[in-house]
Amino acid sequence: MSENKLTIILSEDDEYKCKMAFIIASTGASLGKEVNMFFAFNGANFLKKEFKRDKFIERLMNECIEMNVKFFICSATIDMLGLKRDEFLEFVEFSGAMGLISAIDRSKVIFI
Repeated sequence: MSENKLTIILSEDDEYKCKMAFIIASTGASLGKEVNMFFAFNGANFLKKEFKRDKFIERLMNECIEMNVKFFICSATIDMLGLKRDEFLEFVEFSGAMGLISAIDRSKVIFI
C-alpha cells in the first residue's frame, strides 16, 4: 500500500456524504496525494451532466479537477441501471471492479 495514494468510494447519492467525499479528496490532493474517486450505484448520479449539484459541491469538484483528482464510475453500475456513458461529465473515466480492486490494492481506501 502506498502512503501517497488515496481511493474514495461513494455509492450513495446522499448530498452530505458527497460533500464529505469531495472535502477529503481535495484535502488529500492538496497534501500531494494521488487521489481517485470511485462512484458506484446511486453515487454516480453526482457525475451526471444533468444532475443538479449545489454550489458547494460544484466548487469542490472543480478544485479536485484542478488538482488532478481522477473520477471513475463503476461500469457495472452503468449496465445495471441502464445508463449511457454520454450522460456523464466529460472528465469521468469508467472502470470495472477489477480496476477498483487494483487501485485499492495500492492505496488507502475510504468508503463513504
